[in-house]
Amino acid sequence: MKQDEYDLGMGRSLREIEESRKALEPVDEAAKAARAALDKELNGIRSELTRTSDEAAVDAYLRSRGADFELTFWNKLIEKTLVGLEGQAAVQLAQAQALRWQREMTAAAELTKLDNERVAYAANPQVYKARRYLEVLVTGLTNARKYFIAFNPEGRNVHLRIQAEEKLRPSAATVRTAEQKP
Repeated sequence: MKQDEYDLGMGRSLREIEESRKALEPVDEAAKAARAALDKELNGIRSELTRTSDEAAVDAYLRSRGADFELTFWNKLIEKTLVGLEGQAAVQLAQAQALRWQREMTAAAELTKLDNERVAYAANPQVYKARRYLEVLVTGLTNARKYFIAFNPEGRNVHLRIQAEEKLRPSAATVRTAEQKP
C-alpha cells in the first residue's frame, strides 16, 4: 500500500516503504509456517479418508469444509469490523446477507433433490423413468383442454365428446380506458 502511495506521489519515502517491507517479513514467514502445518495435517486427514472413499469425494468434502471455515471467518470479521454500522449501509449489508442466505439455501435444496433423484434412479431405473414421465404428463395436462374420444372397434362407430368451455375474458374492444373517444 505504501508502495502504491509512493508511486502515486503521495509523500511516502523509500525509507518508509523499506520499513514496511521489513515489518511484513515476520508475518509472511509465520503465514508460510502456518500453511505448511495446515497442509501436513490435511494430508494426514486426506490419506485417512481415502481408505474408505474415493479421492474425488474426499477432495470435495475437504473443499466444502474449507469453504465452511472461510465463511465463518469472514462473517465473524464482518460482525467485528462493522459493529457501529448504522443507516442505509447497515440495511444494504443485511439485505446482501439475506440474499446470500436465500441463494445458499436454494442451491442446497436443489443439491439435495438431485441427490435423492440419483438414489431413486439407482434403486430402480424403470420405476424412476415411469414416475418422471407421469409427472411430466400431469404437469403438462393440468390446464390443457382435454378431448375424450371413444369408439366401438367392431362397428367403428366414433363418438366424440368435447368440453368446449372457455373462460370469459374481456375482448380488447370492450376494455374501458381513461381516454374518451371523440
